[in-house]
Amino acid sequence: MTKVTMTLVKGLRGMIDDLVFRNVNGSIIVSKRPTYRKGKQSELQKLNCVKFKRVSAEVKKKLTDPEVRAHYKREAERLKLPNAYTAAVREGMRAGVSQSPD
Repeated sequence: MTKVTMTLVKGLRGMIDDLVFRNVNGSIIVSKRPTYRKGKQSELQKLNCVKFKRVSAEVKKKLTDPEVRAHYKREAERLKLPNAYTAAVREGMRAGVSQSPD
């Protein structure tokens, strides 16, 4: 990943051949086009995907309560995370949540 300082590409974004141009916080970042995995997910990846879906749904319900949202907002600030949702998902993913599908 490279930062570009030329004014020629200042407003450039998108993809040209195998290069991707992104505007991140006012800087143009040039990177290689992402490659996508062609194989199947491992069993652990599948379990983590299921767990993330469950945690995400649970967090969305929890954050409708203003007190809970305020708690996670403080936690996000303490951990230097972008928002309350991220702090709550982080906590949920690290907690022992059941991974077996119902």
